[in-house]
Amino acid sequence: MRYNISLNKWNFSIEELNYHTKVTLPHTWNVDDEVMQYRGKAIYECRIFIPSALEGKKARLYFGTVYHSAEVYINGNLAAVHSRSGYTPFTADAGPFIRTGEENTIKVIADNTPSPDMLPYMHSFDWADDGGIIRKCELRFTEPDAAEFLHAEEDISEFNDGECSGRFILTTAFADGKPKDCTVKIKEYMTNKVVLTEKVKNAENRIILNFKDLKVWSNEAPNLYLISLE
Repeated sequence: MRYNISLNKWNFSIEELNYHTKVTLPHTWNVDDEVMQYRGKAIYECRIFIPSALEGKKARLYFGTVYHSAEVYINGNLAAVHSRSGYTPFTADAGPFIRTGEENTIKVIADNTPSPDMLPYMHSFDWADDGGIIRKCELRFTEPDAAEFLHAEEDISEFNDGECSGRFILTTAFADGKPKDCTVKIKEYMTNKVVLTEKVKNAENRIILNFKDLKVWSNEAPNLYLISLE
């Protein structure tokens, strides 16, 4: 089970300038005429009702990017700090702080103050330093033991007439950090046809999966496959 709640609508304020408005993500204040020249801290705040049905699920608050630094509070509790890395996504563990069956408050303090400890350095730069939540934000819920990450690397041992054989090296991580019995499936992307299924006992963060006679990708025949972990 995976359930995402998009957080698009926020109340926005710059207390130093007594500036208050409502915004929709993605957003930067440095395109608004009234505050275009402002560099410093600004506050985003939203309220979201979380259904009781999500009680006991693993909850994470995902940000695509906040430039350049962020403090994240959930119901008044500091949940994450992401400093001087305004082009990278990050998540906050929301589980300890959210309350199901009621309204929750999420607050983000975004800061684009010129800094001597990062790039761009102080005021010496030639690219945008626009502050704000400049990518999507969402609450993500999964089962407590769900797979959180899956990366596939191929090791091809044989090519034969547009097909190949070898093995996949899968790297994965589970939310609770424990080994799992699981099933790996490979499907053709265009047809959704299952071409390989393998059950794995006590899977940890590395799985080796042998395959045979999968179609190779080319400009004339762009064959793609989907790998899933169930």
